[in-house]
Amino acid sequence: SSMITVATAGGHLIFYNIVVFTEVKTLYEQIDSSNPALRRESAELYFKENVPPLIFSQAFEIMVPGGITDIVTIRDELMISTKDGHILRYFWDGQLNRDYSLDLRRIPFCVDQEVLRAVPLVDHGYVTKLSYSPLLG
Repeated sequence: SSMITVATAGGHLIFYNIVVFTEVKTLYEQIDSSNPALRRESAELYFKENVPPLIFSQAFEIMVPGGITDIVTIRDELMISTKDGHILRYFWDGQLNRDYSLDLRRIPFCVDQEVLRAVPLVDHGYVTKLSYSPLLG
């Protein structure tokens, strides 16, 4: 099965099931005009790939506590950063993966390079941008 999720500004994740409708061959069929002035002369102007019709149906919706700042897919999970300093991992069935979720306020950071003493951040901090590379892991 295939799914897509939409993150809203209100802190919700809306999951949709996607089904390829196989009874129709393609959505687009290009037909040239009978007017010779409007005919395509270049092969690049022909659409060569079939575009199948897709059926989207809402599967479920979950509320992410703290609001969403960014979202990225990691293999079979979604990684979400929140405005209250959390990195959350959700499975595609909507369940929270607590084993790989983080609270950045509880992780010690070294802020002074001369004194190598790690302490949790006292100021409010959160992740604004996430990225994931399957090549690097």
